[in-house]
Amino acid sequence: MGRLDKFHSSLQEHLPNLEIKYKDESTLMKVLGYILFFNKDFMTSFTTTIGQTVYFPNREKVEGSEVHYMATLAHEYVHASDAHDITNVLFGFLYLLPLTLAPFMWLFLFIHWGLALALFLLCLAPVPAYFRKRYELRGYTMSLFMRNEIMKENNVSEEARSADLKRVAEQYNEQFTGPNYYFMWPFGVKKALAEKVDLVMSGDILREDTVFMEVQEAFTESKN
Repeated sequence: MGRLDKFHSSLQEHLPNLEIKYKDESTLMKVLGYILFFNKDFMTSFTTTIGQTVYFPNREKVEGSEVHYMATLAHEYVHASDAHDITNVLFGFLYLLPLTLAPFMWLFLFIHWGLALALFLLCLAPVPAYFRKRYELRGYTMSLFMRNEIMKENNVSEEARSADLKRVAEQYNEQFTGPNYYFMWPFGVKKALAEKVDLVMSGDILREDTVFMEVQEAFTESKN
């Protein structure tokens, strides 16, 4: 059993339905790849989670970089846990807002077709998506946490780890403002990510949410 498999098995102790699948083997992911035309790397570079199923790009990439995909799985584990807590349907609805409201806008046809069309297009537009921002901030906080754990395992100094996390946090901010998540939060989350870096470095992040302790334990167990 590889290290990723051990890590996955440990996480399943907390979330039994957590599964790993591959986009290039999934018809659903191929269809989504066509729909999400604005994210050209969706099939090859991005991992996607629906409910408690995590879709990695392909087996070859994962097998060639297990530790990297352990960090990715930890990020997706946060989403899977959040979805489990409030039900997959509600999580998906909130995550995709305001896109999920678009079909309901046709109800305004009873008032005026122009109004219905305008509201429909507004919901499809890349406008601020509060819940997507909220959930991805949690996910990227886990990415910072795992990056720090991996560097600690490799005996990287505290000063170097702190500098690295601050640099990466700047890069993560672009995910919130750019097209990969459909411009979910054009205002950016630099301040919030900087605060998360401080929590990760101090260890206080372990008291913020149980998922961090669960992931840390799974990461430690995966070494054996």
